[in-house]
Amino acid sequence: MSVMIRRSMWFALGLVGALSLACTGGAAGTTTDASAGGRDTADVENDQDVRGIYAVTWSDTVTVTLDLGGAVQTAQTDTSGVVTFTGPDGAPLELDLAAWCADPGVNCPSEAWPARVAIDEEAPATPSQFHTIQVSDADLGGERRAGLVDHALDTFLVGLDGGSGQSGNCGAVALSLAGGTFVYPVPADTAPAEDPFAAGVAAPGGPNGIADGQVALGWLGICAWPGLAVAATLRIDTPFEALRVGDL
Repeated sequence: MSVMIRRSMWFALGLVGALSLACTGGAAGTTTDASAGGRDTADVENDQDVRGIYAVTWSDTVTVTLDLGGAVQTAQTDTSGVVTFTGPDGAPLELDLAAWCADPGVNCPSEAWPARVAIDEEAPATPSQFHTIQVSDADLGGERRAGLVDHALDTFLVGLDGGSGQSGNCGAVALSLAGGTFVYPVPADTAPAEDPFAAGVAAPGGPNGIADGQVALGWLGICAWPGLAVAATLRIDTPFEALRVGDL
């Protein structure tokens, strides 16, 4: 299935602030008039269970961003491509993504976000605009990462913590995130000719996939270029979609 990104989701480093606002912007039991995917307020209140196993399909294109003390450079390539930036002294800074991501000390997006994601949700039967979710590898288990789902927009955001590296210069920048938009089955009489989520297995009233997914991981610049003396951060943004393939 080809990945179709229908809306851009910028996971700039400031998105953690957005997550904090979401945590404080609504109380349990909040009713909203916002609709998502054509669903009205009653749907949002009654169909809040997003639990399930989701199979991920990655985009072929990644965005690599280098911030040299506020001077930002961006390049797009495929997951095995080479990007070149201009260093602080004008010399080129080249990064071979395939070779760099193969380093055992670096976890790139496809390693930090599993191919089959298990999403659990706390108290989905309790009406609330916001619910806490826990995300883990559906096949391997392991670490569970906490996040938040906003049912008014059907969006979720998960902090990846140590997902972008191990320790030292290649430790994760604290603002490494993953997120996306839950999508719901479309009635047959209104479904588009090509619905990329039609094959998703939805629980009654629940989503059948994730659209507009994005994993954004950040590192210190010296992780990629050990001789880099200036303060720098490197970020890789990788889009994805996912089909819901079963229950937890």
